[in-house]
Amino acid sequence: NPPQDFEIVDPGYLGYLYLQWQPPLSLDDFDECVVEYELKYRNIDSESWTALKRRFTHFCQGNAQMDQKFKVRGQKLHIGHHYKGLDHALECSDYTKNNEKNIGCRFPYLESADYKDFYICVNGSSESKPIRSSYFVFQLQNIVKPLPPDYLSLTVKNSEEIILRWDLPRGPIPARCFIYEIELTEDDTTWVTTTVANEMYITKTSKESQQFCFLVRSKVNMYCSDDGIWSEWSKEQCWK
Repeated sequence: NPPQDFEIVDPGYLGYLYLQWQPPLSLDDFDECVVEYELKYRNIDSESWTALKRRFTHFCQGNAQMDQKFKVRGQKLHIGHHYKGLDHALECSDYTKNNEKNIGCRFPYLESADYKDFYICVNGSSESKPIRSSYFVFQLQNIVKPLPPDYLSLTVKNSEEIILRWDLPRGPIPARCFIYEIELTEDDTTWVTTTVANEMYITKTSKESQQFCFLVRSKVNMYCSDDGIWSEWSKEQCWK
């Protein structure tokens, strides 16, 4: 059966709509299955539909246009179906904090970090008035923070040429999706450069320099995400 009680609520914010519905009637063996919903919408003057798949019975449409059409349908999925990463809703158990306020959440390791819809519900409580929950949908590759590179090595050849190498960050992100930022220090001079490879050849600026150090951080590049998030810096590697 189709989902029931489908309605569109206008909360009074310009360009913002809240869509909600109820599960279909007569679901057999509901305890052993979950329902995935496909929501489609389009402008009335367009023939093409935009489709979203989700497991919640609501959706927030920001920047909504006038004269849009919406429709929703559902399908049963067995809990043991092939789905990488989190297969059910989880409450955050490890918040990141700033000045005692929750500003983020660390989730368990996800097997696949690319092109998966990731649904977030942010809620809260207040003694003065109810707080409406906010819902967001992301693609994982746009919000993932990679681990920093490790096993840095520094080799000096012919007293001038330097070879910098490091291992790929651990995790499921393909090598082609990384960009690296390298901070280099030669004696008292520091500069920063970037590369898409996990090695770099450079030349010392002075034959008399006594120390050379570098550290690296990584993020998912613009070919694999909208805008990646830089990892923490690696441990420093030095030559004297």
